[in-house]
Amino acid sequence: MMAKDIGVPRENIVNFELNFCDTNPAALTGMHEEFICSPRLDNLASSLASLDALIAHAKVAPEERNHSEIDMIMLFDHEEVGS
Repeated sequence: MMAKDIGVPRENIVNFELNFCDTNPAALTGMHEEFICSPRLDNLASSLASLDALIAHAKVAPEERNHSEIDMIMLFDHEEVGS
């Protein structure tokens, strides 16, 4: 069936990989809805974007910040974080 679907002879398919994905929608979470939770966000891209934002925000003088929360990111030791 797969060979027919992609238009190649069955013997030409040597191997394939099957991936499943979470179909739950993304959501805002946290006390102030400051976190985005989504199973489809790429860890590597979001890790870099988070680190860039943290570095940029660290350059803002404390008296110019409009909040009192702690600025941080959490990067877990997952296969894509260290790529």
